[in-house]
Amino acid sequence: MATKNIIKDIIVDKGYHDKLKVSQKETKMLYGFVKESLLEGITKNNEKLFKKFKKINLKNYHKYSHLVDHKTIMQGKNRIIKPKNTLKIKKMLFYKKLENIFSGFKILSFENKYKDEVYWRIVRPNKNDAAPLHQDFWFWSLNKRHIKNKFTRIKIWIPIICEKGLNGLRYVHRSHLIKFNFTKKNKGKDGLLRPPVIKKKINAKIFKSDSGQSFIFNDKLIHGGLSGGKYTRVSLEFTMLVDDKVLRKHID
Repeated sequence: MATKNIIKDIIVDKGYHDKLKVSQKETKMLYGFVKESLLEGITKNNEKLFKKFKKINLKNYHKYSHLVDHKTIMQGKNRIIKPKNTLKIKKMLFYKKLENIFSGFKILSFENKYKDEVYWRIVRPNKNDAAPLHQDFWFWSLNKRHIKNKFTRIKIWIPIICEKGLNGLRYVHRSHLIKFNFTKKNKGKDGLLRPPVIKKKINAKIFKSDSGQSFIFNDKLIHGGLSGGKYTRVSLEFTMLVDDKVLRKHID
C-alpha cells in the first residue's frame, strides 16, 4: 500500500494500519531480544531460576510464572529492550519500511530509562495481564509526558507469539476521533496516573493477527489486549514521534 494511503488511514480515516508484516526471521530475532530481557529480570528476582527459564519456550511462560515475582518483572521499566538490541532492531527490514513511511521519526521514551524505548509485553492466558481499553494519549497526557507542537505520536504493536483472534489486540474503529473528558484519575503502585476504566459499552473489534503482523495506530485510538487462548502471548511495541510536515504532505 502507498505511503499516502497508510498515513491517511492512521491519521484521518480508520486510526490504524494493519498490513505491515515482520518476516519470520526478524520475528525470531525479536523473540530472542524479549527472552534476553526477561531472563535478566528473572535473574535479578531469583538468580537460581535462570537456567530453568532459559530452557522454556516463552509460549509456556504461564506454567512457571508462579515461581517468580511476576508483577515486579512486568513493570514498564523492567520491560524495555536493551539499547544494544534496539540498535539491531533499527537495522531490520521492517524498521526500514517504517522509516520510508514516517520519514525522520524518532522512538519516544516514556520511562526515561533509555533514549529509545522499545517495550515487550507478556500476557498469560486467562489472567488479568491484558490492558483494558484505553488511548495511549491518556497516559502521556496525564503523566505530563508532553511533546513539542507540530509532532504526532504513532504506535506500532508487533505480535511475536500470538494465537489468532484469541490473545492479541482489540480496538475500536475510528475511535481516534472520539474525545473523552475525565473528572477522576487513578494513581498506580508505580506512581503513574491512569484514567478510570471505560465502563461505557464500546464495540471493540479483534485484530486477528498472525505472528509478525503488525498494527500501527494513532495514539488516540482506543485499544486493549486479549488474554484468551492456551499459550502466553508475547509482543513488542514502541511509540514513534513523527513530524506533522511528513504527515501533512500525504493527507492535505
